[in-house]
Amino acid sequence: MNLTTKTLAELSQLFQSGKASSREITEAFIANIEAKEKDINAFVTTTFDLAREMADAADSRQKNDTLRSPIDGMPIALKDVVCTKEAKTTASSNVLKDFHISVRCGNMETIKRCRNCSSWKNEY
Repeated sequence: MNLTTKTLAELSQLFQSGKASSREITEAFIANIEAKEKDINAFVTTTFDLAREMADAADSRQKNDTLRSPIDGMPIALKDVVCTKEAKTTASSNVLKDFHISVRCGNMETIKRCRNCSSWKNEY
């Protein structure tokens, strides 16, 4: 089964049902990125280790029946204009080549709140 061709809803259903782990889903996307990135140059920065840590944490929550939302455990990619404390944000500009934000940024906090929203229904 090629996980990288599934929709978010399909991946979420596979994960929530235990048919695929967040780590398996994440590794599938990492492998896809690694296979194609040289040709398409879509990512300025990758945070694969962080993605793996987050996937493992989501797998633990899934086993404990404590998932936070329908998208908990789903890997995401952020455009390089979204400030995150976890990675540099360059907006693909040489002026910001090594820019790291030193405080928590509202954009990432909003994403985390969405991923952790326990009031979401499991409907798409």
